[in-house]
Amino acid sequence: MGFPVRVERKKQTIELVDTLKEALQYLNTPAGSAAGFLQDDCLACISAVSSVMEEVEDKEYAALAETCQIHIKQGDFGKAYTLADSLSQWIFEKVQIHYEIVFLPYKADMWDALDSVWRAAHADPSCVVRTIPIPYQSLDPQLNALTDEYEGDRFPSYVDITPYRDYDLSLQNPDVIFIHNPYDEFNRVTRVHPVYFSSNLIKFTDKLVYIPYFISTDKFPDHARFPAFKNSWKIFVQSENARQDILESKEIRPEQVVSMGSPKLDYLYNRIQNNAPMPAKWKAALNGRKVFLYNSSIARIMNDREDIIKSMQEIFRAFQTNKNIAIIWRPHPLSIQTIKSMKPHLLNSYLSLVKAFKKMSNAVYDESSDMYTAIIHSDAYIGDFSSVIASYAVTGKPILKLMPNMKSSFDYWGVSPAWLDYKEETTIPVAVNPGIVVDKELLFPANNRGAAFALDLASEQLRLTKVISQEIYKEPQLYAKACAYQDTLWFVPKRASKVFRYDQTTGETKEYSLPSTYRCEGQYHFTTGIQHDHYLWMLPAQSNMIVRLHMETGEMTGYKLCSDTIMSADQGLFCSNGVIHNNYLWIALNGRQALIQMNLISGEMMVHELSFLQESISAITSDGQALWIVTQTPKVIKWDPESNDTFIFDDWPKGFKEGERPFSSAVFDGENVWLVPCDANMIMKISSSTGEMTAAYSKLKKSAWAAINSSFPFDSIERNRALNANQELFSGAIINKDWIWFCPITAPAMLGVHLITGEIKKIEVKLSRSQDGKTLLVSRYPNPPQEGADLRSTFDNRSLPLKSFIDMVCMADEGDWSNKQCEEACASIANADGTSGEKIWSYVAEYLNR
Repeated sequence: MGFPVRVERKKQTIELVDTLKEALQYLNTPAGSAAGFLQDDCLACISAVSSVMEEVEDKEYAALAETCQIHIKQGDFGKAYTLADSLSQWIFEKVQIHYEIVFLPYKADMWDALDSVWRAAHADPSCVVRTIPIPYQSLDPQLNALTDEYEGDRFPSYVDITPYRDYDLSLQNPDVIFIHNPYDEFNRVTRVHPVYFSSNLIKFTDKLVYIPYFISTDKFPDHARFPAFKNSWKIFVQSENARQDILESKEIRPEQVVSMGSPKLDYLYNRIQNNAPMPAKWKAALNGRKVFLYNSSIARIMNDREDIIKSMQEIFRAFQTNKNIAIIWRPHPLSIQTIKSMKPHLLNSYLSLVKAFKKMSNAVYDESSDMYTAIIHSDAYIGDFSSVIASYAVTGKPILKLMPNMKSSFDYWGVSPAWLDYKEETTIPVAVNPGIVVDKELLFPANNRGAAFALDLASEQLRLTKVISQEIYKEPQLYAKACAYQDTLWFVPKRASKVFRYDQTTGETKEYSLPSTYRCEGQYHFTTGIQHDHYLWMLPAQSNMIVRLHMETGEMTGYKLCSDTIMSADQGLFCSNGVIHNNYLWIALNGRQALIQMNLISGEMMVHELSFLQESISAITSDGQALWIVTQTPKVIKWDPESNDTFIFDDWPKGFKEGERPFSSAVFDGENVWLVPCDANMIMKISSSTGEMTAAYSKLKKSAWAAINSSFPFDSIERNRALNANQELFSGAIINKDWIWFCPITAPAMLGVHLITGEIKKIEVKLSRSQDGKTLLVSRYPNPPQEGADLRSTFDNRSLPLKSFIDMVCMADEGDWSNKQCEEACASIANADGTSGEKIWSYVAEYLNR
């Protein structure tokens, strides 16, 4: 058949033959006999057709053209017309076409953004594909050229390179040109030659295609202002979410931007499937060690609020002191050029850092154009937000994102800067809200996590029992208390919007909506729950009613508060706590000198204004004969509601310090009233019969680390600024057989006191930071992940320090988070199964064949 021709040439030739046919048809009429000049034109035309198509080199075609020419010369225009028609049909049916496809990369390191598209085009028999690396310049801070660069010798060996000097775009007019550089003259670090600006390339093709050289792990960068976005026929981006980000500018036509994924992931899959070997020169540093890939980005260099040299030195120090691990450092390929151009004062320090790093025996400095070897031969990633994270995420290997300028970030989030003082801590304190002891395990809702835990009081081991359904692990203060009825746990909602039920036997969970007439004035629903028989009475925090829950059926009944007892949400909590006394529910009104007495049968309420009180009430309890009122000052009052007799207890032991609010609650063990410290430095008990006041434990002190963790500090900016962290020493106390257990919030440990012997037990309630981080990742985002959820299911060093991350990786401590990470990466990037390049090319080819 001969060689295929360019589509335009075939089209032009058919048009030329059609013109010839019109002339011959006219010459074959009586009127044409007077137009002898047309015969010469027809001969010139058939000669031109033969010349234009001579590259076809087909005998049948040559015979048709030659015979047609003979008949024209003989004046037999009818036969010439028939032959011209056959010639036109033959060209249409049998002459193959080819498309001229040109790839214009400039950095070899960025070839991965085009490789799979190139492979698909190269495999298309209708295409002639040319890869033409183009020259570029490195720039100084004034945007003057420092050096001329050309990387044509750094591309993979399977890519045939056409020297840019040997290819004239103006002569070839490619059908499609692919680029990965959108900047034209607006890049401040490097600049391609002006001949290859997108504004110039569109003179030579009507199909300029831009494919980003990066994968965005957050909102797609605002690049619409750059020339290639406006000049490109099509822009292929990683996801529909990225497409919408670009279209927000209103400067790009919707049909220009197509969501097709990223060829960078295709490149990774290809390298993994081909078992890319480890370079021989790496083996001494890496073999037998857990290997961490450290990726440093240009964004880190450009951060004016951080000492980047010091930050990197701290990272490298972790590897200098531990020879069981190794590090591969891959700086961004434009790091040094960027420092020269934008931060020249850092250049010497940076180069010294590189020199020192290269001397480490367990380190590899990888400045090759191929990042995938480092991805394949490492066990984990540490580094900045960059497109490398997206590629790494699909491997399922752990990722630790290093947050830039942590101090400034904490201030922005409303997180205590003191967090950084504990970056070497390997555990996180779990704040305990009151629960129930079942078979030597304390089952409780955490105050600083959206989960239920079980603490074995014998072995002192903590385990996660349930991440609360429909709520998320990172949200603090979801549930105020857990109560047990038969085999079921009921959780009293504090910030959660529904009552939560958990069957310990089956593991079944269910949520129950509050009564339809219920309304909440703030973000806190209930302060606590009072259990009585098969009912659970939930006391309002910032809501308009007491709610009674039937713990067998889940049925709820609401009892609206008296109008004079309701306060506005900005005054704080409505009720502090309550107690069943003589078959009535007594409720302490927060910040007032009053109690509500409620009939458990009729629901009728009565407010008791206590004239003998000068202080606001903090909590109440009952010894069966009288009510014990704990005030917000160091004073406890025993009051008999029937006789109105009172007795004041304020004879505190030597060394007692009350703090701002001494006690938060009280419980009765049958003989003694135990006072639960809020700020006081002692656990006190008062004999109900003798009135003797005894310090059961003294020298209490809040843990600064526990105080920082009393809520989840990385929930959201809005919540952090609105949420009042609980700074109590203990949230309450639980009596179980011969022990009373005090539930820590800011206390350093759960504290148990034996009711008979006075023996003290301390149990640190804590999670490893890696376990905490993994649970957060698994429960934090939709499952299955959704488009646009990006790559948040990865660790970051705000909550998981580098040391804890290294320990986790070294222990091969994996879990469900790995699958979640892969799934989220695939949900966030279209065609993340390695088919992006094929589909991009199919899309382009469909337009070519129209």
